[in-house]
Amino acid sequence: MERKRFWAAGESLLRVGVAILLLASAATAGERNTVYQFKGGTDGSMPQEGLIIDSAGNLYGTTLYGGGGGCGGKGCGTVFKLSPNSDGSWTESLLHIFVSDPDSGPGAGLIFDHAGNLYGTTIGAQWGWGSVFKLGPNPDGSWTESMLWTPKVHEDGYEPHASLTMDAAGNLYGTTQWGGGGPPYSGGVVFRLTPNQDGSWTYSKLYAFQGNPDGRLPIHNPVVFDNAGNLYGQTTYGGDTYPVDGGTVYKLAPSPDGTWAETVLYCFEEGDDGDNPTSNLVFGPDGSLYGSTYRGGGSGCNEPGYYDGMGCGTIFRMTPQPDGNWKLKIIYRFSGPDGGNPSGPLTFDTRGNLYGTTFHGGDMACGTEAPPLGCGTVFRLSRRPDGSLQMRVLAFHNHPNSHGVGGLVLDEGGNIYGISGGDGKTTFGSVFKIAR
Repeated sequence: MERKRFWAAGESLLRVGVAILLLASAATAGERNTVYQFKGGTDGSMPQEGLIIDSAGNLYGTTLYGGGGGCGGKGCGTVFKLSPNSDGSWTESLLHIFVSDPDSGPGAGLIFDHAGNLYGTTIGAQWGWGSVFKLGPNPDGSWTESMLWTPKVHEDGYEPHASLTMDAAGNLYGTTQWGGGGPPYSGGVVFRLTPNQDGSWTYSKLYAFQGNPDGRLPIHNPVVFDNAGNLYGQTTYGGDTYPVDGGTVYKLAPSPDGTWAETVLYCFEEGDDGDNPTSNLVFGPDGSLYGSTYRGGGSGCNEPGYYDGMGCGTIFRMTPQPDGNWKLKIIYRFSGPDGGNPSGPLTFDTRGNLYGTTFHGGDMACGTEAPPLGCGTVFRLSRRPDGSLQMRVLAFHNHPNSHGVGGLVLDEGGNIYGISGGDGKTTFGSVFKIAR
């Protein structure tokens, strides 16, 4: 009950006192401690989306490239494990090296099942259509990969680029960023994979996006369940009459006949409400949905030329209404020094604080663009006892080619772990830690 009151208090969007809060944040923001620096060869290159952690404190993730010499010489990607040592160092182990299309280019994070198996997706690092895979642990410490599904035809959808969701029955749910069939766009699909007794999996297309008004291209956008079995997600584009192409928040509800009905809960309109959501939705302790938009939210950032004045992105809350509709409320607008273009998944801690990363902003002198757009931040959004919101920048990314790209994970001690991506040429990404 305490958490519900904490988040349900009146909104104050930091119009007053924002400079004080940001100055306090900057004073306490620290450099990231590098857990592991990828070298770009057999150990992997350009980690993606985010990490997961097991009960022993081991970290698991994916790299889009590296691991070998295939896929145009870049390598087809890896699944890695980082294990903490008693002296504070970490040891990397490669659980799987991808070798060829279509099962190559893991572009999303992983999930565990109750048996300790790992599941993920690939987009096809060179010319493939991608896949869904499973990694099972063996008694000798090795892992065995099984490819559960790869698209057969355009109508199936292709290039799954988001992490998966598993229900209580062990079914997997995911999205593809392309395909599905139907004019005017092939805008991606929501799909389900059902395990069979013989070890095979059955693919079902639950919904195919058409572009307008239902949205299109759920690029990095996974789905999330509510307690009633409905699915919620976002599309990065589509939703309203072209050329407005700001994306949507949607709901998929199951019917007794096995079909699923889509309802568009909100269309972003490239304005003050935000634009182009590229990540996840997450249920908060108050029962509302929280998400972010990559752009929009205002008239621009504090630096000239920053995304042509489209805005630096937002964090929003979707609250269900008595009439069945949902109401969107912007709870934070990024301005540049505090971060810009939130890209990684959002996550709550046990106290109801919300964590995430931005791709740009922070140190506005950092970056390779002209003018520099900043290398990104790690942030925490919490609510004060008076109901106002406090944005705290926990760390600045400080290398021009290592922007924050993934979500964050917290261990039992409250330490934060995340990834930066690299450019695959001079930097190859890293895993970092921010100590509590």
